Amino acid sequence: MAVSHGEIAFISELAEQPQTWLGKTIRVVGTLRDYDVATDTARLEHQGQLTVDTRLLGDFGYPIGSTLLVIGEVDQSCSTDSGGAVPLTLRARIARAMDGLDMGLYRSTVDIKRKFEAQW
Repeated sequence: MAVSHGEIAFISELAEQPQTWLGKTIRVVGTLRDYDVATDTARLEHQGQLTVDTRLLGDFGYPIGSTLLVIGEVDQSCSTDSGGAVPLTLRARIARAMDGLDMGLYRSTVDIKRKFEAQW
């Protein structure tokens, strides 16, 4: 069975249409805001928030404030948010430091890539 490379997604897109992302393999970039050692969960932010399940990553040694690229599968969280909605969780299988990445340029590049791919 082949392992998917992960569709590029933005955290804001996950929040806008959560049901379309369930079960998909994605890659997101965000800033690490906190990490809970007891539950092996991290929180990424970039125009929204995303909970990341880091159990498959082993030693999670990224400092708070780092920019990370995370690849994994989207699942629903067991808890609900204040509005009663069930937030998404990314079950990470790969994480990589991306400190120094220009997020504006990254977004522009992804938009150009998507427009190009939509033509074919």
